Amino acid sequence: TEVVVSGNDGEVSAQLSRISHTLSVIFPGCPNEPTGQTVVTLDTSALVLNELHEKVVNGILQSFCQCLLNASRANPPDKQSFWASRFIDVLLGNTQLLSKLFHRLWDLFHNQGSSLSAAHVLGLAAFMVHLHASVSHSPLV
Repeated sequence: TEVVVSGNDGEVSAQLSRISHTLSVIFPGCPNEPTGQTVVTLDTSALVLNELHEKVVNGILQSFCQCLLNASRANPPDKQSFWASRFIDVLLGNTQLLSKLFHRLWDLFHNQGSSLSAAHVLGLAAFMVHLHASVSHSPLV
């Protein structure tokens, strides 16, 4: 969060590089997944994540929302760096992770939406806006 609030692009890039590497270890992709797959299938009947993937996906969403709130408190939107878009770009590079994220977002909005706080809804909405803005270079769902 401190890196995002400070707006130091070099530090943000270094942190995003570490995050990308860690995610590629946790979500290595499927061995039979075609290279360059551009479609993520959302199977709402198969929402079960293994424990590690669930913790990582929840951590990603919680961290994004927390960083968004902290950055918004520290700087007006026009004075913030492009950390959120760059963070989403890191996530877009991992199809297996994206699938897990989309499943979790479906679960949150469809099954738990009424119990989410206003801050959660705001953070998740911003996450979705950044995903949508990246649609030109993201997989189809």
